[in-house]
Amino acid sequence: MKQSSTDRLLTTGVTSNGKTNCVYKCRPTLQTPDI
Repeated sequence: MKQSSTDRLLTTGVTSNGKTNCVYKCRPTLQTPDI
């Protein structure tokens, strides 16, 4: 469940802004899995 959420967030970020969003969401997501 947690892994699925991260995968979805990453996909959305990449599609939203490409790579910039990925880093912005990737970094906080890895440090804060709660989000």
